[in-house]
Amino acid sequence: MKEDYAEQIARFSLFEGLNSRETQALIELGAIQHMVPGEIAFLEGAAADFVFLILEGELEVFVTRRKGNAVIATQGPGCIVGELAVFCGMPRAASVRAAIPCTILKWQAEAFRQMLLSKPVVCERVFRQSVSGLIEKEKSLMESLTRW
Repeated sequence: MKEDYAEQIARFSLFEGLNSRETQALIELGAIQHMVPGEIAFLEGAAADFVFLILEGELEVFVTRRKGNAVIATQGPGCIVGELAVFCGMPRAASVRAAIPCTILKWQAEAFRQMLLSKPVVCERVFRQSVSGLIEKEKSLMESLTRW
């Protein structure tokens, strides 16, 4: 089963060019977990001590305000989630829940940092995805706030 995930990870653009041994090592650094729809991965304001890669399914990034929850982004396979709070050493800026059944690869913060330091090309791609995602989430948040 883990070998199937190693092959799948190699097809994600963030990890393009890694061989099966390298993607298997990424799996060994973390833990594969399954989530059911509605299950919370983490809550806004929580300590940021892990990051995960979505292998299958879709997650919703949302914030809770007086009038309820506002979904600011959806993330699918190949996306890393929770990395910005880990990079910055700050509490989570939003909550994340499974929209449909999901499989994730969860890395503790230190293992994630080790992975980035050992693979500069992956580090660059993750930072690019992070900044791009931040810009998109900000746009989405601003749009949803103007609708409230």
